Amino acid sequence: MDYQVVRATPKETLDRLLGALAADRSVTAVYAGGSLARGVLDEVSDLDLWIESDHWSPESISSLLLTGESKQMNGMPFFHGVSVGGTILDILYGPKVREDYVKLELPEPRQIALQALPRCGLVEEFWMMSLKHRKNLWRGRYEILSYALHHDRRYLLRAWTFEGTGVDPGDQVFTLFALKTVYERFVDSSRLELLGLPLRNLDEILFAVQRYRDEMTSLFPNITLLEATVRSLPLTKS
Repeated sequence: MDYQVVRATPKETLDRLLGALAADRSVTAVYAGGSLARGVLDEVSDLDLWIESDHWSPESISSLLLTGESKQMNGMPFFHGVSVGGTILDILYGPKVREDYVKLELPEPRQIALQALPRCGLVEEFWMMSLKHRKNLWRGRYEILSYALHHDRRYLLRAWTFEGTGVDPGDQVFTLFALKTVYERFVDSSRLELLGLPLRNLDEILFAVQRYRDEMTSLFPNITLLEATVRSLPLTKS
C-alpha cells in the first residue's frame, strides 16, 4: 500500500498534542521533561511529557499515533509510542509530577477523533527501535549504534522464529537453550551474515541499518504507515 506520509517536527507534534490534551477534561496540567524542558528541542528530539491526571488514558490521543504501548516505569503508568509525523513520545501520567518537569501553557482546546490505540507488536517495536537510532546518527554519535543495533538483531531473531513457527516467542527466544534451536532451525548462512555485519564506522553502520530494515520488510511486506514514515526520515544531517 502506498501511503501519503506527512512528516511533522517535534514542535509541530507538541502543538497538536497540547491542543488535544487541553480539550481532555481528565487532564489537570501538562509538564515537559528532557530536551523540551531544557529549551533545546530539535528535529530528532523525543517528547518527554507528564500528564497530570487521576484517570487519563492514552486512547484519548490515539488518532495522533502510529503505534504505542502502555507500560510501568518505577511504579508509574508510562506510554511509549510514535506520533503521526514520526516523533517518539515518552509520556508519564498520574497525579504526582516529578520536580524536574516544567509546566507547559496549554493552547486553545482542539477536539480530535477517538479510536482504539494502534497495534504495537513485533514489527511495530522493530520500526520504533529503528527510528530511535536516528537521534544518535543525526547528532553524530554513530559509535553508540555499534552496541544499540543488537536490538535490531534481537528483533530479527524473533521475526525469523515467528516466520518459521507462526508464534512470536518474545524474549523467551534468548535463553541459551532456545537460541540453540533458533540457530539450528531458522538461521541460514545469509541470515548469519546479517547478524555479523561489521559496525566499525559510519558507512558500515548505515549499511547495517538499511539491511536490517530491508530484512524486516521482506518478512512482513505489508508496509504500514509507521514503516513508511520511519523510512522517509533522513538518518543523518544532509
